[in-house]
Amino acid sequence: MEHMKKLFLFSMVLVLVFSNIVYAESDPSTWAVDEVNKLKAENILDEAFFTNYQQNITRKEFAYLSVRLFEVMSGEVAEIGEDPFTDTDDEWVLKGYNIGILKGYGGGVYGPDDLITREQLAALLIRMLDGAEVEYDKNIAGLSFNDDNEISEWAKDCVYLANKNGIVGGIGDNLMAPKNNATKEQSMLMAMRIINMNINNVIVSEVAENEDEKAELTWSSVVNLSNSEGESFSPVITADILGNIHLIWVEESNDYLDLYYRQFNNGKWSDNINVTNSDRFSIFPDIACDELGNIHVVWEQYYPGTSYILYSYYNGLDWAKPYMVSRPYILESRIPRISLDSAGDPHVIWFDKNTVGSIEMLDIHYSGRDGDKWTVTECLELMENVFTDDPNRVLFPDIEIDESDNIHVVWPDMSFSNFTIDIFHNQLGGVSVSISDNNGRSQFPKLAKDESGVLHVAWEDDSSGQYEVLYSWLDGRQWTEAVNVSKTSGDSMLPSIAVDDERNVHIVWVDDSTGNYEILYSCWDGIEWTEPENLSESVENSTDPSITTDISGNIHVMWAESIFDSHEIYYRVKSK
Repeated sequence: MEHMKKLFLFSMVLVLVFSNIVYAESDPSTWAVDEVNKLKAENILDEAFFTNYQQNITRKEFAYLSVRLFEVMSGEVAEIGEDPFTDTDDEWVLKGYNIGILKGYGGGVYGPDDLITREQLAALLIRMLDGAEVEYDKNIAGLSFNDDNEISEWAKDCVYLANKNGIVGGIGDNLMAPKNNATKEQSMLMAMRIINMNINNVIVSEVAENEDEKAELTWSSVVNLSNSEGESFSPVITADILGNIHLIWVEESNDYLDLYYRQFNNGKWSDNINVTNSDRFSIFPDIACDELGNIHVVWEQYYPGTSYILYSYYNGLDWAKPYMVSRPYILESRIPRISLDSAGDPHVIWFDKNTVGSIEMLDIHYSGRDGDKWTVTECLELMENVFTDDPNRVLFPDIEIDESDNIHVVWPDMSFSNFTIDIFHNQLGGVSVSISDNNGRSQFPKLAKDESGVLHVAWEDDSSGQYEVLYSWLDGRQWTEAVNVSKTSGDSMLPSIAVDDERNVHIVWVDDSTGNYEILYSCWDGIEWTEPENLSESVENSTDPSITTDISGNIHVMWAESIFDSHEIYYRVKSK
């Protein structure tokens, strides 16, 4: 996907865009803080640009930005052509003029130091999109503003198009204010809107254009990402909308266990960051990334005698103070999982084990954030068997939120109808159904959704006499018949699942068919499951696999592997 490669390079190219701007301190407006932090976190703009946010941007500065955007999205290098202007010889103005996205006032005048107006900005951005052959919605029938009479005729269609596609918004009361100027922070938001719009359009068009032209993907060599002196385990990996990779894992630190975070951005790995840094045991993390690039993490904080669920997020600058999601008076809250809704708000499930008299009871609990406020923790009352005589019994539930913001939960539970352990599914507010429904022991379910919001699930199951990895997907309101993905001679356990933008399903799991525990991988390409591949190829044991895919279709896998009686976090990527 050539366009995707060019878009991924955006973060490196635009570092040069504003490198000649003098730095001075200032703060962005409140409404712009999230997007500014997003840009800082992704290293899309040079640090020198993050200043004087309320300062109006000039026609020369915006020429610089627009030409760079054109080069990244079109894959072409803009060249300097003829110089029709008498008031500037700036290379970016001349490049913009040569490729047809910049125009002057006439009579050889460009006005490089003039402040750009909103209608000029809209016209320039639409011409840039057309020049770069970026698809967008061109239906502007019925659009109008209360100040239409103030929009210049030459700019009117471009203003409508920029507004229709969410690039240039109004100022309220259905007003466009076409002759007003635009500030730096407004320009930053418009650039991000174009990037996001281009990502979505490229995903749709590339699937159709490259159906018969798929490049061969190959696996990288194995990389040690933890390089720690103590134990490292329980890795979880995810990708953001720009293709950057984010991971979290547990690592031994000063006789305790902390969470460590690392990201892959601009072609390189960041340093390892200790997220928790506490005198407790932080275990069982889960991670998610919203469309603004904020990283959301939940984990179980354990200390002898009690455990509870904590949440934090990273905005690219700092990790927020942990928030206790579970109830403080429950002695054992464990194994949290997180998913985000369309607004980027986190929703968390976990299981609570509580003692009522002499009886131990357990069930799945939930809390979600609505804006700045978390909902009151509630017991979902999903479990059929809430009683346990086994003090070590634990649940590994999972959560996913579909395109309509419906919350879906899967979990293992003992069915009293046949006294086996099945995988159950519930769309909150609905009826629970068994997905596995066999005579074996089904556990460790993992959910994923594809770009259409369709749910996919994988789990381990021993109904055949050995543990196998099974898979099903939700076809409308009914789960399909389970399929054996692993098909090896040994036990296959602890699956992780991801679905790419072409709806190919990718699953990794732990397998002992070679005599030790290895990480195996298989993919469903719409026709068949591929033969399992050994990704770890270790001489000792590997466990805790986690998988994700990015916008370019690359497949990223992490796992923990024992080396000389210590575990490290290892990583491989399958890419072009």
